[in-house]
Amino acid sequence: MIAMQVDRLDQRAVGRALVGNGVLDRQDVLRYTGAHTAGTMLEFRYPERILRRIVCTFIDERQTDGSSGPYAADIAATTLAHLVPEEIERVELLDFQGPGRPVMLQIFTRSFIMEMATRDLPLRSPIITPFGECF
Repeated sequence: MIAMQVDRLDQRAVGRALVGNGVLDRQDVLRYTGAHTAGTMLEFRYPERILRRIVCTFIDERQTDGSSGPYAADIAATTLAHLVPEEIERVELLDFQGPGRPVMLQIFTRSFIMEMATRDLPLRSPIITPFGECF
């Protein structure tokens, strides 16, 4: 059931994931268990120039408070410092066309994916406005 939900996420992200490892699946994430948080995992995985382009962060389809705007990357770092890789099923860095080529960070936890399987939750299409606002 989890594999079916991950396939749904793959289909939704087609054409938007960053080139070269824009999506981390469960196996990729589990390489960082033990001594890492989600934040340090991303720091090891992606160059700073990509992480600085994050304009908003969503965890389980919910936007984290204050994660849109000029301090989005810093707020994402603080939020991700409290999330451990063992809880994560999938990470997506979605690339959008626009000024400065904004990036949306989406993290799906294992519990959310299981909830998707049991409740058939609808997935929203990620949107970034030309002003860097995320929906």
